[in-house]
Amino acid sequence: METEKIQLGDELANLIGALRQDGVEKGNEEALKIIEDAKKESARMLDEGRSKADQVLKDARDNAKNTLERLETQLDLALRDFILKAKGELQDLIALKPIREFTDKSLSDPEFIKKLILEMLSEDMKAKSASESRGASITIPKSMEKEFTEEWIGMMKKELNLLVKVHAEDGILGFKISMEGEGGMQIVDPKAIVESLKPFVSEKFQYILERSALPKE
Repeated sequence: METEKIQLGDELANLIGALRQDGVEKGNEEALKIIEDAKKESARMLDEGRSKADQVLKDARDNAKNTLERLETQLDLALRDFILKAKGELQDLIALKPIREFTDKSLSDPEFIKKLILEMLSEDMKAKSASESRGASITIPKSMEKEFTEEWIGMMKKELNLLVKVHAEDGILGFKISMEGEGGMQIVDPKAIVESLKPFVSEKFQYILERSALPKE
């Protein structure tokens, strides 16, 4: 009887030990599985994080590149506008200003205006019949009214076979010509003269600037 109790106790101990060992092994397996899953999840999250970080970095680089390209384009346009404006102001100061000053001075001289009117009307009358008498209306500054005498009007009739009527007007510098039977009026003032010369002056001035920009030999 005593022997049976000892055997039963040993079997129970063995069973408990086996269960404990099995539980420990299963627990270890489960723990290892959990750890392995955790490692895999961590690796996945790390890879995903790296991918997102790489994408963010790429987007940032692309945005920076686009921004720099846009700024470069804006700077190029601003620089071009500045150069064009600088050239225009330089041309006006160096080339056109002396012409404008000379024109203002010349058109303030009654004798210069008389000569210019004579030359312009002579060119116009060359295309007309020599025997055809024509009329012209000329408007001059009020301050020059006394300079355009009957004697001068007679000279125009004699040389050009042209009947001239002279009108004086305040507030003009230069003169206006309109031919009888023709529409329109030709205005000769400092602004009109400078504008007519501007294309020629601009071309020459641009040539000078380009030559000055060439490297010295």
